[in-house]
Amino acid sequence: MLYGFSTFFPTIIKSTSLSTAWTTPQIQALTIPCYLLGARVDSGAYQTDVQIYHVIGDIKRYFSQSTW
Repeated sequence: MLYGFSTFFPTIIKSTSLSTAWTTPQIQALTIPCYLLGARVDSGAYQTDVQIYHVIGDIKRYFSQSTW
C-alpha cells in the first residue's frame, strides 16, 4: 500500500488545477505531512500494542497466582 501511495500521491496532487505553478520537488514536498502523520499513527499503534501485551501478561500472572 505504501508503494502505491508514494507513487501516485504526487501525481494526484500534480493533476489538480491548483498545482499548475508548482515544480516537481515542491509537489513531492507537499506529501511530507502525510508521511509524518502516517509514521505517527504507526508508532502510536505500536505503543498501544505493547501496552496491551503487558496488561494481558499482568492479568495472566495475577490469575495464575491467585487461588480460587
